[in-house]
Amino acid sequence: MAVPRLRRLLPVSRLTIGLWLWRHRAEILGWAQFAGKAAKRLAAGETDDVMAEARLRMSLTAEARTRDVATLDVDVRKGVATLRGRVPPEVHDAAIDVATRSDRVRVRDELQDTRSAKR
Repeated sequence: MAVPRLRRLLPVSRLTIGLWLWRHRAEILGWAQFAGKAAKRLAAGETDDVMAEARLRMSLTAEARTRDVATLDVDVRKGVATLRGRVPPEVHDAAIDVATRSDRVRVRDELQDTRSAKR
């Protein structure tokens, strides 16, 4: 009953939805992995860290320079956000900039620039 109403409000074909999902697959998979990890951590009582990580991930997703970067990994433990992965220098700078704007976590930079790895 709700599906026909939704289709009238959003006239989008299955093909369009499929293409959108394919284009954003890295981001969707990253959020799915986070959800699985977060459920376990919430059950263990790590609510503050999970919420801080979710906020940081949302900020990184909102930033155009760090969106859809599959090699960028974020983990928050005991109020410390650790950024890991091999990323281009402009992504590295943007990720650190976004993470340091958060007042809820300290930032540990373990990112590697892809440019320096080629040398």
